[in-house]
Amino acid sequence: MKLLEDQNLFWDTNILTLNAEIHAQAIIERVLERGSWENIKELIQFYGSSKVREAACHARWFSDKTMYFVSGSAERP
Repeated sequence: MKLLEDQNLFWDTNILTLNAEIHAQAIIERVLERGSWENIKELIQFYGSSKVREAACHARWFSDKTMYFVSGSAERP
């Protein structure tokens, strides 16, 4: 996954030790919180929308902005 090579997203992590399956929850949380729209699209393409949605539901913390985004509030009138 190209996303795992982005040192801007994973500045505090040795990217050589990241495993897309083992660390899926942490990767999804980080990308949703700090990634660009392109990063999020790549994330959904790799993991699928249902896994990303489930990981978002189990996130320990999100900023208000990310919580608003993942809750789907932006789609409501």
